Amino acid sequence: MRPTPIQSWFLEQCFADAHHWNQTFLFEIPSEVDVEALQGALDHVVAHHDALRLRVVGQGFEAMLRHDPNKAAPPIRRVDLAPVAPRAHPERIEAAATVAQSELNLQQGPLLAAVHFDRGAAPSRLLAIHHLAVDGVS
Repeated sequence: MRPTPIQSWFLEQCFADAHHWNQTFLFEIPSEVDVEALQGALDHVVAHHDALRLRVVGQGFEAMLRHDPNKAAPPIRRVDLAPVAPRAHPERIEAAATVAQSELNLQQGPLLAAVHFDRGAAPSRLLAIHHLAVDGVS
């Protein structure tokens, strides 16, 4: 399939680190969240929204897009911060976010990653999605 105009612009730039061109969000969620149910919901979103399964074939002006037939979301990674001092949480969250973002891959997927940070009574979750699939304007 042919890319949209903004996707074409992005692919024509041939950025050195194009896989890392993403948006990240850190959401606060209740401590009693059912992570398995959350995984199921994320699987349904990925199955329903084709943009989350886009893959790039080729480069630059010749790039085309295809949909990955695998409709499951990548597994939600879990990071247990409960035993870690709260002042060290930001550093640990940033390190896990860097790992999650580095796993985004335009050719092989996935274009999104989710991390559940268990902070005891106040957990949060990170979601990273590549700009090829989502942007702040659209």
